[in-house]
Amino acid sequence: MRCYFRLKADDASESDNDRVKELERENLDLKITNRGKDFLIEQMQKERDGFFNRLLTTNRKMGELETRLLQLEESKSEKR
Repeated sequence: MRCYFRLKADDASESDNDRVKELERENLDLKITNRGKDFLIEQMQKERDGFFNRLLTTNRKMGELETRLLQLEESKSEKR
């Protein structure tokens, strides 16, 4: 009987070791996934900042062009 209990303990220990290895692999996978996610988020933030800066530049330019157009229209109407 003593041998039977020892086998059960060894089986439990092996099962625990397998579970630990599985959890370690899962932990590593999650770390890798988080690094990838963080990298992607950082890239998307940089891209968003670039779009926002281009939008601001375009809006400023459009405002300048509108002002120039209004000035041209005013000078036309004054000449008439």
